[in-house]
Amino acid sequence: MTYQPPGPALTGLGAAVPHLAVPFAIGTDGAALTVDQDSEADVASCVSALVGTRPTERIMVPSYGIADPTFTGLDRVAVADAIAAWEPRADVTITVGDTTDAGTEAMSITVRVASGIGGPAQ
Repeated sequence: MTYQPPGPALTGLGAAVPHLAVPFAIGTDGAALTVDQDSEADVASCVSALVGTRPTERIMVPSYGIADPTFTGLDRVAVADAIAAWEPRADVTITVGDTTDAGTEAMSITVRVASGIGGPAQ
């Protein structure tokens, strides 16, 4: 007997394959929330996980993540390089704001699905 997923059959390129949502969450129906593979939500959540992870936090992949900018400031190039290396499905635009009087900086990352991944760019 083979496993048959609920709903329509998943065939061909671009078929909707559910991935667990990041961050992991349970819906009101008690099931784990999911997003479609290669969707904008999937790619954006993977970029968010990358940016929120510091190197060495993932034991099996210690180089995964972005260096803590607390004492060095935000490095747009380093963030862009890490996203390009770890999440090639993402086409990102990164904007770094001015430093406030309190010494804080803000970085905005706009994520789109790169062309050729799961169909045309969205």
